[in-house]
Amino acid sequence: MIRKCPRCNIFMQLLNVRGIEIDVCAKCMGIWFDSSELDKILGTKKSFEEMAYLAQPLGEKINCPNCQEKMHYSTIEGTTIDFCKKCEGVWLDAGELTDLVGHMPELPLTEGNAPYSIEIKESEGFLNKVRTIFSKK
Repeated sequence: MIRKCPRCNIFMQLLNVRGIEIDVCAKCMGIWFDSSELDKILGTKKSFEEMAYLAQPLGEKINCPNCQEKMHYSTIEGTTIDFCKKCEGVWLDAGELTDLVGHMPELPLTEGNAPYSIEIKESEGFLNKVRTIFSKK
């Protein structure tokens, strides 16, 4: 399903990341993760989605791109993220994924386990904009 960005209200692009399709906004570079997708992509034992669900909400500001309910936002590991309590999806604004990655334990990079690599699926021009989102620094 193609969704609209909750910030820009334009259709997002689908990207295949580690075998999982995620939605990315080409304008604001925000990323939508369906339930459990963020944890699978990060490849960590720490569940950021569970932490978001259990965190004290700070308020509501945007509609969920999946179910249109108001999303709660809270601070997880020092990063403010938007989380839908109904469908359990996570919206990350530009830069927030990089902030979360900074709180992950270092993983040895061997062939097949590079946790932040992407598979090219959309046009090369668009991917050049988002390539650094999933590349380890």
